[in-house]
Amino acid sequence: MSWLFGEISKGEKSFSDFDKISNEIVLHSFSNNNVNLVSGGNSRNLYSFNISDKNIFIAGIGIANSGGINKIMDKNAWEISLKKGIEETLNLDGHYVIIIVENRKVEIYTDKLGLRDIYIREFSDRIIFSTKIKWLTYYGNLEINFAEFSSRWLLFNQISQDSVFKNTKRLVAGKTAVININENYKVSYGNFKHEFSQNFLTSSDYESHLTSLVNLNISSSEQLSLSLSGGMDSRVILSILLNRRKEFFDTHSFGTPSHPDSFIAKQITDKFNVPHHQYNSTNNIVDELINDIQNYTTETVANNAASAIMQLRNYEFLSKRNLVVIDGGFGEIWRREFFYKLLIKGRKALLSGNIEEIISYLALPRADIFSKDIILEMKQGVKEQLENIFDLLPKINSNNIENWLDHFGLLTRLPNYYSHEQTRLDDMITAVMPFVQQSLISSLFGVEIREKKNGRLFRKIISENYSELRDFQLVKGNTKHPYYLNSLQSRLWSIMIKKMSKDYREVSNTDILLKLLKEYIYDIISSKSITESDIYDKIKIQNLVDNYYSGTQKNGYSVDWLLSFIIFNQSISR
Repeated sequence: MSWLFGEISKGEKSFSDFDKISNEIVLHSFSNNNVNLVSGGNSRNLYSFNISDKNIFIAGIGIANSGGINKIMDKNAWEISLKKGIEETLNLDGHYVIIIVENRKVEIYTDKLGLRDIYIREFSDRIIFSTKIKWLTYYGNLEINFAEFSSRWLLFNQISQDSVFKNTKRLVAGKTAVININENYKVSYGNFKHEFSQNFLTSSDYESHLTSLVNLNISSSEQLSLSLSGGMDSRVILSILLNRRKEFFDTHSFGTPSHPDSFIAKQITDKFNVPHHQYNSTNNIVDELINDIQNYTTETVANNAASAIMQLRNYEFLSKRNLVVIDGGFGEIWRREFFYKLLIKGRKALLSGNIEEIISYLALPRADIFSKDIILEMKQGVKEQLENIFDLLPKINSNNIENWLDHFGLLTRLPNYYSHEQTRLDDMITAVMPFVQQSLISSLFGVEIREKKNGRLFRKIISENYSELRDFQLVKGNTKHPYYLNSLQSRLWSIMIKKMSKDYREVSNTDILLKLLKEYIYDIISSKSITESDIYDKIKIQNLVDNYYSGTQKNGYSVDWLLSFIIFNQSISR
């Protein structure tokens, strides 16, 4: 990632020899008697400069609009913006962490939607802050707060925006910190509350705004590349690029070429003569896989099962090209797709505020590997997190229930799932998700619900920009379905295809990985870090692994997640 790391020394304590203990190349640095700040990683997503007596460091990207044209900000654009003031800068699109050092004071800011975050740890002799989780361990191991980690393990993703580590503060989604050295190193934290436009937004206004975010003005040395799948969201972006973009662009897909997503993407790009790249890493050297999993699970807080890295490592191919990647991530929020099951089956529970029942509709348990005490702590933590969200959001009723769910998704899924992956990608590429920019999201409730449902808004954009794209099937999971099916019909179609065993099937990445790492997995579950730990149920873990390798393939999912968590937990210790 493009990263930031800083120390504030209390008194005469010396600073860490950062480049030696991290083995990282420092690209920018600032130091005075109390503050030491360094940054590095992908230089394209990293900035450092002075404004008067302010020393400013930025990790991430900003997007500025001028005359209806959006452009990724360079150093000069950042300087111009910050000279106007931090409040105006924080209204920019993009994803970033900004640190300002001035007059024995350190100010830390995060983008308002929550696509980049930073952690702060306070010690008796110093305060450290880092965008990279591993470096938080330099002054002591990190310990998991299972009450906070609970929803990350038991539900679709973490609910709260707080840190899952004890004695560690997480800043994300507009949260700020001011560390005042003159006031005995006092740390003051600030929160942000989303303000949504109350103005009605027509489909044509929405399309115009989206087009300006998709059709980015980039430098002559860069090239635009669309992450193309068989889904609706990337197809909307493709329709705009085919109709509106004058400059060259290409597309790319990851994974096996025969997978429905890749197959449909290839069909489309062949038809319309769009250059397309299929990337499918087959480098399965065991030591490299283990190292990649260690880095991935740490950077993303065990966001996915361990085998996810086998698909996501394909981003390394993109890092070798000077690209600006456009991605359709989070497009579901404009199709009223988030929490579809909860809306249909859990409506009564939502309206009555029945937390226990709501949890049952959000449940997505990973692996049953923890002790009884940890399980009880996590179950209570999930309940408390949901209660806090209900207190934070507007009171739910039958008239606002669908907008409430979208607001819920914005506060919980974006900063806890997309954020960590965006941070990881910033070290390799420059990537933009047009559907989740602040200037667009501010109008989330200005688009009528009926326009969002069943992808009506997106289908209209596709029809008006490149109607021939309607001739190709859409993909949901591992199944293809006719373009014209609505949300419910496409779900029923997928269920039917699976029951008929006509869905796409191949050897899963889970089975490939677990076969390669069998010896490693047996070694790791018999290590002292497992056998002498009171957070695990050793008998459950042993049975899961034994049953899988004796032929119970359905246990693969759990063993995959078991591996992810164990490696993550070991990685946050020195």
